[in-house]
Amino acid sequence: MTKYKIQIRESGEVMEGGLTLIEATEIVNSYVREDKSDEVYIPDFYQIIPEKKFTGNLDLVLGN
Repeated sequence: MTKYKIQIRESGEVMEGGLTLIEATEIVNSYVREDKSDEVYIPDFYQIIPEKKFTGNLDLVLGN
């Protein structure tokens, strides 16, 4: 099953990760509602993208 993360579009800062698409969509919608109520709403500020699956050698990543 594909997992998704929510990140800020311009900076790439990850806000949440390991989510289903439905969970990610609900969280982004809540962020947008909060931003609108705080009058700081910027269209397309957040983006939902699939997390990359690790397919390499973990020993190489860890330096073992």
